[in-house]
Amino acid sequence: MPGPVEMGPLKQDFKSPPSSVLAVEGWAIIRTSFKEAEMDAQRRSVFTPDSAGQRCLLDQPAVRDIAIRLRAELVGAQILKPTAVAIQAIAFDKTPATNWKVTLRTKMR
Repeated sequence: MPGPVEMGPLKQDFKSPPSSVLAVEGWAIIRTSFKEAEMDAQRRSVFTPDSAGQRCLLDQPAVRDIAIRLRAELVGAQILKPTAVAIQAIAFDKTPATNWKVTLRTKMR
């Protein structure tokens, strides 16, 4: 089973499995076997200077390999069902230089 799980602003007491935290909170941070250096190298290959991000990353073999490995870990930990598949991979890099404006929306009647 993966290691520590963070739940909202508090860390979980590690007594509940990550799948139950996910079911209750709708999200969970789950530690995997991926090495930090491996993920840093992947980030450098995905992000380009002055770009806000990139879509369709599952077309890249390295990203597809990570998705396959991550799925195997999460299925093995019974967090995902064996039928789960990744359908999209998107990377965003919102820095002050690449940030985009989101206009305020007001619902009027």
